[in-house]
Amino acid sequence: MFVKAEHFRTVLLGLVVFSTTPGCLQMSNEEAHTASDSSDSSGSSSSGSSGTSTTSDCDNSTVTGKLCLLSGTLNKQAFADTTLSTAELNMPIAVLYYSDTLYISDAGTHRIYSFDLSTNVLSVLAGSGSAGTSDGTGTAASFTGPSGLATDGTNLYVSTESCIRKIVISTGVVTTISGSCSTKGYVNGITGTARFDGPRGLELSADFATLYVADMNNCIIRTVDTSNGTAAKLTGTEVTSASRNGTTSCSAADGSGASGKFGHPAGITRINNMLYVTDYKTSGIRTIDIDSGSANYLDVATLAGSGTTAIVDSADSATESFQKPAGIANDGTDLYVADSLNHVIRKVTAAGVVTTLSGLKVLLTGVYYAAQFGLVDGSASSARYFNPTGITYDGSTYLYVVDMQTASIRKVTAADGTVSTVYDGD
Repeated sequence: MFVKAEHFRTVLLGLVVFSTTPGCLQMSNEEAHTASDSSDSSGSSSSGSSGTSTTSDCDNSTVTGKLCLLSGTLNKQAFADTTLSTAELNMPIAVLYYSDTLYISDAGTHRIYSFDLSTNVLSVLAGSGSAGTSDGTGTAASFTGPSGLATDGTNLYVSTESCIRKIVISTGVVTTISGSCSTKGYVNGITGTARFDGPRGLELSADFATLYVADMNNCIIRTVDTSNGTAAKLTGTEVTSASRNGTTSCSAADGSGASGKFGHPAGITRINNMLYVTDYKTSGIRTIDIDSGSANYLDVATLAGSGTTAIVDSADSATESFQKPAGIANDGTDLYVADSLNHVIRKVTAAGVVTTLSGLKVLLTGVYYAAQFGLVDGSASSARYFNPTGITYDGSTYLYVVDMQTASIRKVTAADGTVSTVYDGD
């Protein structure tokens, strides 16, 4: 079921706010940040309410404390509905490019999709459409809240609520390679023993032997041996069971060796021997040196982000800011970040210089910053997104972004930020 612009929602990492009037969602900094930090990693959400104002109130780019929906710019939104067709996005979380095909994890339908870029056809690769933990082939398998994706060209690796799954791309055969899909926790070890809590971003080593996992609610980066599923801690400080499930007080801290800390690591990407991680809780971009021969092996540092939740472009990490960065991709040199609650795509250079590549950033008076959002194609500054969460690079020209709230796939020219929509359900 799709709804038009007069019925929209915004998700603040778990808080769903419904409105029946085009215009602005009014939410204070404290409400937005509290909602973000109190949700869990499962994709579940609690409904709430928020005041709205008229569309005309959004005409002023210095509106205070409001997220503005420009009338008519949000074409539709897919809500959870059992009548969805077998190949229709509902709540896309991550996207991955490989060989002219996009692979998409959808937490709303609990499925993994493939999207053929040569034909613009969306197909179900695996998942029954209902939450579950069963291995199997194609739609006989089931997932619960799939999110992160990685591939070696033969297999597609998928993170779910508490386990890591593998899909053979050619056959759709799904197996669980690490963790328990029904039990959250923090345990290192072999497949049946290992436990995860809200694993999100995935990345592979150059030889495909190691899967790097952003174990979000455990606040650490893990490794999984792709040959046998053995899980181990790479770096970070894990939390106790009492503080897990989204209520943890984890915070970010740079450090040498394995002493660095993460808030809620979300997206992860690799350039040579360096991992780049989005820290969703502290709104920063972190680095991990994975060169075992380096004197800086496993050092954790902050590349970009002051820790302030805002939208500021800068060459200075003390002032530049993000608002809940989620997906991250690279072109071999620069990073591209789905800045989910700023509703824009950011670019980060190797030197940590941050710019807004695509989407409109709007400065609101006071401390809080936000971007106008919607589903609009066009030039970098005129394009609109609505909660972009996943991003991938095609290796030459384009970025592809999944826009969670509009259940769409967007194509972005990496050179200039121009946007077009390749899928929106029609």
